[in-house]
Amino acid sequence: MRIIGDTNIPFLSYRKIALTLSVLAILGGLAYEFLGPGLNLGIDFVGGSQVNVKFRERPDLGTLRSAVSEVTAGTPVIQRFDEEEKNEVLIRVENPEGEEGDFITPILDRLHQEFNGDLGGKFDLNTRGVIELTDLLVGGDPDGVGADSEAMALYYEPLANAVLDYRKDEGGGILQSLDQLAAVDGLSETSRRFLETQAAAGAFAMLGAENVGPSVGADLQRKALLAISFSLVGMLIYIWIRFQLPYAVGAVAALFHDVLITLTALAVAGREINLPTVAALLT
Repeated sequence: MRIIGDTNIPFLSYRKIALTLSVLAILGGLAYEFLGPGLNLGIDFVGGSQVNVKFRERPDLGTLRSAVSEVTAGTPVIQRFDEEEKNEVLIRVENPEGEEGDFITPILDRLHQEFNGDLGGKFDLNTRGVIELTDLLVGGDPDGVGADSEAMALYYEPLANAVLDYRKDEGGGILQSLDQLAAVDGLSETSRRFLETQAAAGAFAMLGAENVGPSVGADLQRKALLAISFSLVGMLIYIWIRFQLPYAVGAVAALFHDVLITLTALAVAGREINLPTVAALLT
């Protein structure tokens, strides 16, 4: 049974049309990338700070953008991350041109001012780490260990780990309320009551952060371009040796064409270009 009757399609007769469309697409893409808005380079290549934050309630992106914009002169990139109901937001701030800087702490401080103003100075269980929580328990000594500070730290550190492990595993990265402390295995009753009076569950939690300096970003840009160039040259040489030079030139030209078209599509769509993107292009 034949679905298509005549399969004698003169593909080569359309080569001029296909080449013209490809050239126009490539030239248009290059013009867009170099004369227009250009590629949306991630902090891997331009340098900056990136913070992944999870909120208890769905945040207003406008309010969030307004708060973070005070951290640096550049316009921050604020976008939802993962499924919308998870209330996760990606915050990216680029370094001023040619300047080094780590904006992770300023971003978190600004978020605290904007969203955690009602904590009344209490210890935030959603943004503090195990060392800080251990120090809080040691300072209050709710279980009455009464030993030296080193011995108390050994006692309270597993309790602090239990709270933060629960926040990560059961809470999805954030505690919704202090009532959840009752479900933490390994947390004593007296320590739980102590935390209920001395701590609070803030409006957000940091899931991850990274910082890249502009000099490192420029070096990664250079290495990414070299990786793509070397891969094309390597394929050219291998196909030349294994088959013939015309086949090698044709194959590499086709790959180079596909990479340029893909970069154009990513640029027009505004998708971020980072190291995983380069890995995909190499693949």
